[in-house]
Amino acid sequence: MTPQERARLIDKQEFEAECKAIRERAYNLYQQAKKRSKIVQACIDRGATQGTSWKQTLTATPKQPEKSWRRGPIGKQYTYQDRTMNAQQWADMIGISVGSFRSRLASGYSIQEAIETPRRVRIKSKASFEDNG
Repeated sequence: MTPQERARLIDKQEFEAECKAIRERAYNLYQQAKKRSKIVQACIDRGATQGTSWKQTLTATPKQPEKSWRRGPIGKQYTYQDRTMNAQQWADMIGISVGSFRSRLASGYSIQEAIETPRRVRIKSKASFEDNG
């Protein structure tokens, strides 16, 4: 068997395998659709016998969300000079990211230091301006 014939044989086998997989997927989808249509028909029939429309029998009630262990959108509150806000609100007010604000507190800053410490401004050196053109 020449390499070309072998390559054609491999291509043919791969094509047959792909076709088989596609046929199986199509058959499974058909079975699911058939099952769904039986359920819909049963709902329609049940609604007709109970005097309600089929749309009312198909409507689902929304599921109640599970309670989360998180604190919610408020989070921990910080008070400074008679103002109480969460970390995101303080960070927005002083013009830094919430990550910077939280890292200041985690580094041991007091709430006063975390709020009053100015934002660090980075200035590009003259050499970096000359390199860029």
